[in-house]
Amino acid sequence: MSAIQKLSAVACLGLLAAVPAQAKHDHAKPKSVAVAVPGLSAEDKQHLLSDPFTVVKRVQAIPQSVLSVLLGKGPLAGMADAGQPFERGDVVRSNLRFRRLVFAAVSPGYCLVYNEYGGYGEGREMSLYRLAFGQAYLVWRGGLTDNSDVLSLAQLQNKIRDGKYDSRQLPSEAQKP
Repeated sequence: MSAIQKLSAVACLGLLAAVPAQAKHDHAKPKSVAVAVPGLSAEDKQHLLSDPFTVVKRVQAIPQSVLSVLLGKGPLAGMADAGQPFERGDVVRSNLRFRRLVFAAVSPGYCLVYNEYGGYGEGREMSLYRLAFGQAYLVWRGGLTDNSDVLSLAQLQNKIRDGKYDSRQLPSEAQKP
């Protein structure tokens, strides 16, 4: 089996879903796919803890394929950059975004997005995407169980290493394959 054939398989919910053959040759426009997963797999956790990530604090620096899955479309789409104002409450009083980036971490094969969200249940969440063939695959979404203020990748990795996280269902606006 060639390296491309091995990379074209993506595990989701314990099943093996193949990356569409067209995706291997279509480099013009990134495509994005999101799938529901029950928890952080041991393989993805290992990558999250050990891959060489570059930390970014601007939404523009996140791969477009990830943003397409993460932000979706419609009135609630979008995310403020780290440190910028955002709508914390559930009453719209301005043109602010309902989400704000804390930071993202990008490696050649993964992208982690850690963000705050406003509304009735204000909080923070993280999403981990596997990157392959110009596409982003949502492999995990979760939050910290101790509601601590984590401001760096190293702090977040320590929380993950210590098991202080949970897994969450995907938002309803996430694309389905």
